[in-house]
Amino acid sequence: MSANCKRLFVAAVLLLAASGALYRPRTVYAYPAFFDVFQARYPEAAGSKLTQAPPSTNCALTCHRTGYGNEHQLSRYGHDFRKHRQEHPELTIDQAFAALEALDSDGDGTSNVKEIKVSQTFPGDPNDRPLSASTVGNAARVESDAPETTSADNVSVVVTAVVNTSAGGPVTVLPQDSLTGLTPVTLTFSSVTQPGDTLLTTSSTGPAMPVGFQLGAPPLYYELTTTVPYSAPISICIKYPAAAFADTSNLRLLHFESGAWVDVTTSVDTAAATACGAVNSLSPFVVARVDRTPPHILGMPAPGCTLTPVDGRLVTVATVTATDVPAGAVSLSVRARSSEREWSGRPDIVITGGVVQLRAERSGTAARTYTIDAIASDAAGNVSAATATCIVPRAR
Repeated sequence: MSANCKRLFVAAVLLLAASGALYRPRTVYAYPAFFDVFQARYPEAAGSKLTQAPPSTNCALTCHRTGYGNEHQLSRYGHDFRKHRQEHPELTIDQAFAALEALDSDGDGTSNVKEIKVSQTFPGDPNDRPLSASTVGNAARVESDAPETTSADNVSVVVTAVVNTSAGGPVTVLPQDSLTGLTPVTLTFSSVTQPGDTLLTTSSTGPAMPVGFQLGAPPLYYELTTTVPYSAPISICIKYPAAAFADTSNLRLLHFESGAWVDVTTSVDTAAATACGAVNSLSPFVVARVDRTPPHILGMPAPGCTLTPVDGRLVTVATVTATDVPAGAVSLSVRARSSEREWSGRPDIVITGGVVQLRAERSGTAARTYTIDAIASDAAGNVSAATATCIVPRAR
């Protein structure tokens, strides 16, 4: 090698060294490497919007807010991924994905792994929840409004807030059910001082109903929470499934407060299948039918009950029972009285349970009248009563 060539080679080495001192290389988990590992780990997401190729070769939509750009345009999921790799450099890309699965990066109440493997919704978008993918476009949005700084590159990552409850007053919100994607609940806050999220989750299970109240079929609980500071009262209206109640009379809106269900109903529109109320706090709600139906008393003596022949026998005239729906539990009292006093030294009225026996006997030639009274009450406090008579006919 000539002296000139040697001098040029040394200069090139020094220039490269100087460049390394001025430019610190960064690790970028770019498409297709990042994307290929993602698809290999989550074959369930194949063909979904999570595996659509982005407009550039930087990262999938699951990572970047817009689907293209640079490493500073990360969604919450992408930011969690990068932070985890920086804190645990020993992890492979696949291991970093695994470490994020139990997290809920976007704070929408659904874990990252469930959003990726089950619903194929963006784990970095709080507005894209299971069964609600049609509510957003193809850009993953993120939840937080505080600038974040990472020690690896000392670059501020400003994460844009996406919330459904704004500040002001009054503020009306239609939170999206995290399970169905529907918006059956409308809340109106008197005032809200800071923006945040109001969340809804429906379920078929919840605290036991008080006696006398019946849920629809299937049962439906509405769990509401919010992150906003607000002033009470809150107006709430729930549009319940119209087919849930065969009988829509006596529907009420109940709120679970301090360990008990409280009737907070202000109005019910059965034509619109909507029940409204006013509350000071949020927690589970239900629309339920209150039992206003008294028990049915069965087995009383039929009209015209007559005890013949008049031979002094005890005659069974009734087997009285009571039934009730929906409360079920029934208290039954059956009594009888006679127009004549007992005079033969033996009982003329015998009642065992609901079985009524009367003696076919009279003291003289005039007719004798027995009166049977039954009173039934259910667990909801509804009461019904029935009365019947039986005659021992007069002598001819």
